Amino acid sequence: MGIHIRTLTIIAASLILAVPTAMAFEVWGFASGASKAQVLNEARARGDILDEKPTATFILRRDPDSASMTTYVATFCDARLYSVSKTLELSDKRYADEKNALTTQFGDPTVTAKNESIKNPAGDWEWRTTSNVWLDGDHEIKLVLTEPTGETIKRGLVPGLTVAHTDGSICKRGEKSKED
Repeated sequence: MGIHIRTLTIIAASLILAVPTAMAFEVWGFASGASKAQVLNEARARGDILDEKPTATFILRRDPDSASMTTYVATFCDARLYSVSKTLELSDKRYADEKNALTTQFGDPTVTAKNESIKNPAGDWEWRTTSNVWLDGDHEIKLVLTEPTGETIKRGLVPGLTVAHTDGSICKRGEKSKED
């Protein structure tokens, strides 16, 4: 009887150790913590177009219904998916709908707004960034609205809306993620 209990204990411990760590997010066909090879292989299998850069991988995916393209930005840390984001078509309704959906799911966000600028010889670029941030355990969700201000409006900087999902258990918040 003692052998059976020890065997069952070893099997139970093996099963516990074999269970993968919980993912912080699963969104748009991406799961945090997935290996870089898995993410890229799945993207290729879907027919996505990949553009790998030193700090991120851009994944262009065609919507089969509308034939429009969506660009996802995947960031890896220690060869595991750490963050994925996409830019949304901006309209007042889209911003309100996205914010309401995320607020319904995750509660009230922390909202910050700041004016930013870049100086260059061709002229200064100025914009206002409004960030809505939700935290759900290790899952950080950001909805970021970027609007040109001042003379930048005349230079053609286009307003933007981005949503990002980040897994804080893979790379610590504030730590620079590294692409492998």
